Amino acid sequence: MADGFDIGPPPDRVELPTERGVFAGLRWQSKNQPVLLFAHANGFCASAYKQILAPLSPMFDVVAIDLRGHGHSQLHTKKLMGGQSWALYRDDIVAITDALQTALGIDQNRPLIMAGHSLGATASIFAAKELLETGRRPAARICAIEPVMMPRVLTAVPKILQRRILKRGPLVKGARARRGIFTSREAAYERYQAKKPFDRWAPGVLADYLQDGLIDEVGDGARLACAPKWEAGNYAMPQKGLWPVVFALGPRLAVLGATHKSTTILSGWHERLGRAGALVQEVEGVTHLAPFENPALATEFINKAVAYH
Repeated sequence: MADGFDIGPPPDRVELPTERGVFAGLRWQSKNQPVLLFAHANGFCASAYKQILAPLSPMFDVVAIDLRGHGHSQLHTKKLMGGQSWALYRDDIVAITDALQTALGIDQNRPLIMAGHSLGATASIFAAKELLETGRRPAARICAIEPVMMPRVLTAVPKILQRRILKRGPLVKGARARRGIFTSREAAYERYQAKKPFDRWAPGVLADYLQDGLIDEVGDGARLACAPKWEAGNYAMPQKGLWPVVFALGPRLAVLGATHKSTTILSGWHERLGRAGALVQEVEGVTHLAPFENPALATEFINKAVAYH
């Protein structure tokens, strides 16, 4: 399997014990710099974002986490299968911010920047509101790349109906049909590299993703770290109350959205984000998976968003 590109210092593997379980992550340590806490998209893991995060390490103490059911984090999922909601990841991220000092020795007074992509972006937005309300370690900036922002007509219905509607969607069906076991890591790489959407990814990103996106089995076999059923369950998560959170965060929030039809930020919502006081950047030539297609774009967005604030 091809190696990822050498784009900066390699990260350290870290563990963050919390009352909810032990989360795994990667850290590019930079003493006395602001902390950048990054959360990934559904079905992926922290290693997939190396080309974005390594170049940020001179300016930030970067901690990228594997969310529940992803990468090397070993938290229970079976009891939650199909019943999770956005509150699950919100509360997990809040618990992780509490563990930054106890697990990694990151002083409570150091500024916190929260960033994420897709599921990780939206969960970070919800978590930032919780941190702001409780005063535990409020984020100075939230950098959201293609956050999942559901249509208002869908969020207005009861959660049980919302889940039923989402379960019929193509993302859920696609995840459930996904192959989860491979004869080897090399076989997984060969299968993915020529397929959509991986054929649009920047060189080296697929290898970075599969580093922790696969778990080695006995012998040469490998399986997806994020089980297809868990990924499908996340796509069917009900979402409530995002817009009041967006307006509460106001100028703390920066959003990067693609103009491609795959975007999760619907038409007209860029203006609404602007009215909330958020910094909004629209980009062409990339899809919802922009961080994998153009890592430098995502790096630049985070740098500019923090500098602008």
